[in-house]
Amino acid sequence: MRLLAALTASVCLIVWAAAAADVREANYAAGYFGELLPDLTPDQLASATNGSKLFLKRWTEGNGNRRNADSCVACHSVPMPGGSGMSAQALVAVDAKGEIVQTGFPAPPHESGTVRRTRALFGIGYLEAAGGGFGAFGKDPDLKTFVAKAFATELGVSSSLQCARSGETPPQTCVAAISDKDLDDVVAYLRFLAPPPRSKEAAEGRKVFETIGCAKCHAPVLTTRSDAPAPLRGRRFAAHTDRKTHDMGGRAPVMTAPLWGVQSFGPPYMHDACGYSLAAAIKCHRGEGQAAADAFNALMEGEREALLAFLRAL
Repeated sequence: MRLLAALTASVCLIVWAAAAADVREANYAAGYFGELLPDLTPDQLASATNGSKLFLKRWTEGNGNRRNADSCVACHSVPMPGGSGMSAQALVAVDAKGEIVQTGFPAPPHESGTVRRTRALFGIGYLEAAGGGFGAFGKDPDLKTFVAKAFATELGVSSSLQCARSGETPPQTCVAAISDKDLDDVVAYLRFLAPPPRSKEAAEGRKVFETIGCAKCHAPVLTTRSDAPAPLRGRRFAAHTDRKTHDMGGRAPVMTAPLWGVQSFGPPYMHDACGYSLAAAIKCHRGEGQAAADAFNALMEGEREALLAFLRAL
């Protein structure tokens, strides 16, 4: 029994060492969904830890304001807190002012709005440190604005940065229901939330991915700024997004979705949940993505399978 225990411990140590090497090689955590980045300072870790609790909290401070959910995790739970969502609140149609006009699966195109599905937040700190906007339409300039807007619009919780949509006429006085510190802690939690764990890349599929034009928008590699927080500073990472908005045939341009971990966040896939398989998601690309969809349809069966294997491994 002791020998078995010793052998087990040795195997675990070898596995851990290999995993640690992968982390160093990839420049980010590669273990489980929902982990925090390694090498955080004590202050960063304390802030992110409190933020994780607030992310799970059921907020009752809405005071009658209009809301889409009562917690962050209600829409960000698949496959772990911080992910995407399969609840009715996770798929909504919004109008030009950002007002929610329809919720729930399935969500057909709404005449007065654009359908958008909750996106996963893993690795969003890397995306922040690489530049670009936030939200389905890229209108929020930074992560803090994005979080404050989500609290106000989705949870009905006002902050010092953003007032919630009032459910009363005349509107209620805007009183912050989340403190600046707690808001900063939620931002820290998301900023230091590690990217999805990675599988071994399917090299043949990468070639197909690039050949049919997917990499034009789903850029393979980005680099974070040199002035980003230490755990995120000057890092190359493979999220497969160009951090830009594109016309996808809808009523408004949408941000290019990162593809890392894509298979773990669906189905359905795409910003409007139009694809109930990865192949279907590619086929329902429209607008600027139409050429890639047409090229995918023209592939040989083996090439399609290679591409899908590549996507599943991201």
